[in-house]
Amino acid sequence: MEHSKLVLLLVLFITAGIAFTSVGLYLSSEKYLKTMGSSRTIGKVTGILAFGIGVLTIFTGILLYTVPAVLEYTVVTYLGILFIAACAAMIYVKVKK
Repeated sequence: MEHSKLVLLLVLFITAGIAFTSVGLYLSSEKYLKTMGSSRTIGKVTGILAFGIGVLTIFTGILLYTVPAVLEYTVVTYLGILFIAACAAMIYVKVKK
């Protein structure tokens, strides 16, 4: 893959990772959790999950940039982890209600 495309991927992954991480930190903050009322646990789990996805996204971007030979495998693994995390969050919310 061209160097400029790898740099673009790196910037996109790091930007998305920072966005997810910021949202995760906000959702885990006491200020936000006080507004949640009885569903405080769901808010905390959502924050932790968003933070974890952000860190994973940043790590994936750096990995794609440093080892471009594993691009396809890394993207498939990343999407698989995102799918599993989304399913786990939905199941947790259903069980908690």
